[in-house]
Amino acid sequence: MDAQSLLVVEADNQALYAVDRPLRERIPGIDLHVSKSVEEAAHRLQSFRYDTIIASIPFLLECNQHLLHTKRALHATTPLIVTVGKSDRRQAHEILQTGSFSILTKPIDPGEAVKSVRLALWQNRLLKLIASREKALAAFREHIKKFPEDWRGEELFARSPALMEKTLTALGTSLQRMEETHDPYLYDIAVSIDLRSRQRALDRLFRLASEGAVH
Repeated sequence: MDAQSLLVVEADNQALYAVDRPLRERIPGIDLHVSKSVEEAAHRLQSFRYDTIIASIPFLLECNQHLLHTKRALHATTPLIVTVGKSDRRQAHEILQTGSFSILTKPIDPGEAVKSVRLALWQNRLLKLIASREKALAAFREHIKKFPEDWRGEELFARSPALMEKTLTALGTSLQRMEETHDPYLYDIAVSIDLRSRQRALDRLFRLASEGAVH
């Protein structure tokens, strides 16, 4: 399995400590990058492809939501996990509604962080499989169009063995990709993971609000 990359955008050292070491120890081979400013994080998003992103609310909202807009423009399907403090509840709820994958409330529980990141990485791989299958289907349709439907087309292919070989090779590659990713439940699984993650995020926000009410 290829190494999966993770970007953490966070200036809170306690939060960084809660995610950095546990993730490195419990998710073998993870390539973890840390940014402590919007500028650095935006540059990384423009330079690398990430499989999951963790970012704090203040960074996502800073500079007219520059980081959030950059993420959505360049990493639209990459799961976003938002770290939330007690004062960030309203903004976190809004971001969750508009597409974040999950939420981690501060102080961050290392075990919850590992579970959330693992789930996000699985979701990212699943979305890549779905995208790969869609591309394979599109390529398959294009290859089918090249095959002759009458004797004149057959003569053209007979006169151009290279064209026929190229088409057959491309067709075979598309079929192989379709077979490797063929699963009628891929979309259902992706939706289920997304719903489960968002429900857990709402539960965490509710607990955070309850704790604030008690204190």
